Amino acid sequence: MESKKHRSIDGVVVTTGVMANLLGVSDRRIRQMVEEGIIPRKANGAFELVPVVKQYILYLKTKNDTARDKDEPEVLRAREQARLEKAKRETAELKLAIMRGQYHRADAVKTVMTAMLGTFKGRIRSLPVKIAAQIRPGMGMAETAGLIGREIDECLLELSDYDPGAFSPDEIEGEEGEDES
Repeated sequence: MESKKHRSIDGVVVTTGVMANLLGVSDRRIRQMVEEGIIPRKANGAFELVPVVKQYILYLKTKNDTARDKDEPEVLRAREQARLEKAKRETAELKLAIMRGQYHRADAVKTVMTAMLGTFKGRIRSLPVKIAAQIRPGMGMAETAGLIGREIDECLLELSDYDPGAFSPDEIEGEEGEDES
């Protein structure tokens, strides 16, 4: 059987059942949409296909836009609340890490490191005099190298003495207070 081809569907009239099938809704929903003024019905109870489909598409767009506009403030509020909760969580995690000594204030690190490196610099600069005083006539190269190595290791050992407590603001203020008196 050969299907009939139509150049235009203008003027095509269908029943409630066909319209329901086309729009993917029940016959009852079609009747409700007619009562709500969403889609037009002809006087004989049939539906003109093109105007009904256009009206239904317009209804869906309007409904979607209205729902989006209505939900938008709620969505924005929910996103903002989520950002706030995330910031609170990150702040709490950072405070906990600071309390555990895992993070330190930049000014505290600068103060402690400046003092520590200043001491290290002084020790390194004093090495030649300290080593020269320990070198004896007739010392072999291996013994001299060992002496130099031990002195350097002693200087480096001071750098390896990491104390997280030294970076706490209370500790630093206490040290500064001692320097001032």
